[in-house]
Amino acid sequence: MAESVHIVRFPQLERAVEVPEGTNLLDAASQAGITFGQLCGGTGSCKRCKLKIIEGQVNGKNRSTLTPEEVSQGFVLACLCTVESPLTVEAPEQFFDGNGLETHIPTHPASKTQAVDPPNPLTQKIFLPLAAPDLANNQADQQRLLDGIVEQMCVETPAMDLATLKNLPRLLRENDWSVTATIATDRDGAKILRVEGGDACGSQTMVAADIGTTSIAAQLLDSRSGDILASSSLMNSQSVFGCDVTSRIMAAEKQGAAKLQQAVANDLNSAISAMCQTAGTKKDQVQAIVCSGNTVMCHLLLGLDAANIRRSPYIAVTTQPSAVAAKDVGIDISPKGMLYCVPGIGSWVGGDITAGIIETGLHTGNEISLLMDIGTNGEIVIGNRDWLMACSASAGPALEGAGVECGMRATAGAIERVEVRNGTLRLKTIGDKLPKGICGSGIIDLVSALLETGIIDRAGLFTETGKHKHILVPASRSGTGIEIAVTEADIENIINAKAALYAAMKLLLKRLALDFSSIHRFVIAGTFGNYIDIQRAISIGLLPDLPSETFEFAGNTSLAGARRAALHRETYLQLHGIARNTTYYDLMGAEDYVEEFRKALFLPHTDIAEFHMNGNNTQRKL
Repeated sequence: MAESVHIVRFPQLERAVEVPEGTNLLDAASQAGITFGQLCGGTGSCKRCKLKIIEGQVNGKNRSTLTPEEVSQGFVLACLCTVESPLTVEAPEQFFDGNGLETHIPTHPASKTQAVDPPNPLTQKIFLPLAAPDLANNQADQQRLLDGIVEQMCVETPAMDLATLKNLPRLLRENDWSVTATIATDRDGAKILRVEGGDACGSQTMVAADIGTTSIAAQLLDSRSGDILASSSLMNSQSVFGCDVTSRIMAAEKQGAAKLQQAVANDLNSAISAMCQTAGTKKDQVQAIVCSGNTVMCHLLLGLDAANIRRSPYIAVTTQPSAVAAKDVGIDISPKGMLYCVPGIGSWVGGDITAGIIETGLHTGNEISLLMDIGTNGEIVIGNRDWLMACSASAGPALEGAGVECGMRATAGAIERVEVRNGTLRLKTIGDKLPKGICGSGIIDLVSALLETGIIDRAGLFTETGKHKHILVPASRSGTGIEIAVTEADIENIINAKAALYAAMKLLLKRLALDFSSIHRFVIAGTFGNYIDIQRAISIGLLPDLPSETFEFAGNTSLAGARRAALHRETYLQLHGIARNTTYYDLMGAEDYVEEFRKALFLPHTDIAEFHMNGNNTQRKL
């Protein structure tokens, strides 16, 4: 008997998928390219995949986390339901991200690579008008080709596979000894990917990508000019398996690494297709993709077993993987296109931080600097040109907007600023649109403002007896028709996140016999780092109380470093050297980390004296 299949329609995005009966509704949504920023890994506890069934039937295993009113209105949790008939589904806007795919052509001069030297990309095509052989010049066909490549590219003799060698005599003679070779370089040397007849250089592009735990950012690059042709960003579809890397590893163990690999490969393919369409080029002209991300994200991208990373003694399969064929991991670019991963430092400090080090020049300065990458997996690097030490702390997604009930990405309608005027909270949204939720920078502002006005105490609890949430925007004034509020649970998640990062900094400094006064340059990296209000971040204890001029914002250094590596093979090799020479310190083995973490579970800290050091008067209104 043939398996029953049903069409699931999502009219908001004009999308539909056909799935077998019994398919998990969340999986069906994922196949349609829809991501909810899910946090619970499919247990139904976070409620972010709440959907309304307009038409059709589902089999719901458990709706205990929904209110009776929601159930009566047809709401279900997608992660706990299976498809039992054709469906038409609606998603409440405050929980619905689509896949968040945004693509555009950069127009600002800063959109071009900042590298001074002309591009020398990892993968490139070169035209070789070779001299025809005669009795005085009777080199073998292969040697003639190899000598031409070495002369043009200044590389050691590249490797050539048997299939290319077999076709070489015919190609050379049919094309009057003029051919185009596609060459890929790696730390192990160069190799010939393809030989074509005539001048087939044409348009040559590459992709640089930052694979974050929560979101993915990518850029389409012109390999020869170094220009950024298009940029794209979207949610990481792996979020359906959980909000943090540990949840993803566990999901891979239970469901197989292939499902998580396919999710991120599909995301990259979506971004690549959108960028190529925007820039007016073709996917088969993309010669390579260079990805930067934490160690677990790179393992899942490559389909590697990440199970041992979460178990003592926390060992990765590799932190410096060699380049592989992009098609082998499901990435749809040129048939001979290559996938490179920026080398990582340790099991919990990945290539995104190596990229951050080279992009900010942390490895070249004389004075001691600190790099903090704020994200779901927060990393810290301290050092200078003589030494570098790095560690990682699991901050969770709260500071990125995904760990609070009304959190959202930094898109139109997101509350990005919270100010206090005459004792009242004033909200500013992106694009000055009606508020739909609150994003990372707004979350930091909000906690600080709630503390300043006395709405919460230093433990993050509401001071009014019996109060467990604070309404920011009533339903009648929101962009979704549903109230926007912050709960004590939200505030607890934010405090936990900032405490994890602050404790990691304290402990790493302690191991180096340093303190915050030793830091001459404090660099903040991460997707929303540029939008953080320094004084607000200090007031809640996310950042140390240092003079304002100490801090600088570096933006998405993971993506910038991947771009630099793609366009300059010298940079790619230098990244491997930085990764090898940076000392990795694993907080998992630090017994006093828990003590530092507990001290930081107050606003701004248990030791209030730490926030009076530099006369910033951070606590003047608290």
